Amino acid sequence: MPASSLRLDLHNHTSFSADGLMSPAVLLSVAKVKGVHCLAVTDHNTVRGALEAVALAEADLTLPRVIPGIELATEVGEIIGLYVWEDIPSGLPLLEAVTRIRARAVSSTCPTRTICSGVVPFPGEPERSQPSSPTSSK
Repeated sequence: MPASSLRLDLHNHTSFSADGLMSPAVLLSVAKVKGVHCLAVTDHNTVRGALEAVALAEADLTLPRVIPGIELATEVGEIIGLYVWEDIPSGLPLLEAVTRIRARAVSSTCPTRTICSGVVPFPGEPERSQPSSPTSSK
């Protein structure tokens, strides 16, 4: 398949989030019908829905592939972490949250965390300030 036809959706909530309406099974079924090839499950402050979705996708190879993730509340706003396999406490300082996301972002297809771990500031409301890079000067 040409790279241009690959469909990804990297921000999805399941019923494990207060604002998610679909179970992981229903989310994957709907994504399959819509032609999504890979999706990230990024529930609020938990990876439980993501882990359930991963297990379902591994058991049924006709379903979209799943990237486990989390939408984590920090002291300064929300960030999205991808390839996160364990819960991280909410409300942490930003740099601590980023450090924990990177520490938990492990994939057997990714030998180095530099490329595969992801931390993305949540765009949210216009008045919410975006976190600065953890490598930026203080």
